[in-house]
Amino acid sequence: KDEFKTEAQKGIEPTAVKLFAEPSQDSKPKNPWRIKSLDVGYGLMRVGYAKSDVHFRQPGYGTDVVIHDLKAQDRTSYQYLVPPFPNGYPQPDEPQNNVKVSVEFENKYGLELNLKHNKYTVQDFDQHVHFDGTLHGNSIDEVRPFGSYASRYEITNGLNQISLLGTRSFDLPSPKPHRLTFNTKFGPGIMLNYPKSAFINPQGETERKEGPYQLGGFSVMVENSLKYDMKNWGGIFLELGHSMSYINVMNATIPNGSSSQSIWANQVHLTLGKTFHFSKD
Repeated sequence: KDEFKTEAQKGIEPTAVKLFAEPSQDSKPKNPWRIKSLDVGYGLMRVGYAKSDVHFRQPGYGTDVVIHDLKAQDRTSYQYLVPPFPNGYPQPDEPQNNVKVSVEFENKYGLELNLKHNKYTVQDFDQHVHFDGTLHGNSIDEVRPFGSYASRYEITNGLNQISLLGTRSFDLPSPKPHRLTFNTKFGPGIMLNYPKSAFINPQGETERKEGPYQLGGFSVMVENSLKYDMKNWGGIFLELGHSMSYINVMNATIPNGSSSQSIWANQVHLTLGKTFHFSKD
């Protein structure tokens, strides 16, 4: 008759029945701010510049003039390696480039430290521009060739833009385990500049000046990109990006003075890099 006895009557401890299973370790919610991945990348870049107003100051020469709508272009390395050579001889030159180190969190937000090595150069010195202010001690308000005042004006050892960007990624359809994302980025930056210039002084002589490197100015950048992460190929990625930057240059060095200007830059880059994954997803 033991089969009709209760567990307590048999001397057996009652067994509790679990109505709900405990969640497994994998099903517990993730920390949304846990780092999901780390990117390191390097790429090549082209830049287009809008015309800008440039303020030149040479106090010792009585010059305080604004030149309106000055046209400039980016400097590409191949120009200096094939004839006709801009400087009269072949000259190796590092390319305009984009360097990034970024982290992405589980919630698809992230942070990116970004360096854009822009090169800004005036190449057309026959362009007619509006001079407004004082030039060599004389008032001026007229249109004349830029070459009547300068034979070189560029920031090519870098109009270096160092930015800290907030990022957000959006997944797009892609074959697993590869990952295709649309990424949007925004943030401020500081400028590290190295100008090169040659200006005509009141005696008609050309004075030249190069450098030095100087922190001078700030920027604001918005960027959108498509990134293809080949996760099963060692985490190699390709990223095609487009940026719009507002760049403010303050007190760039020229012979016996300085220049300042605001520049709108239209930047396109193709970056190759590696993603270090810290998440199974």
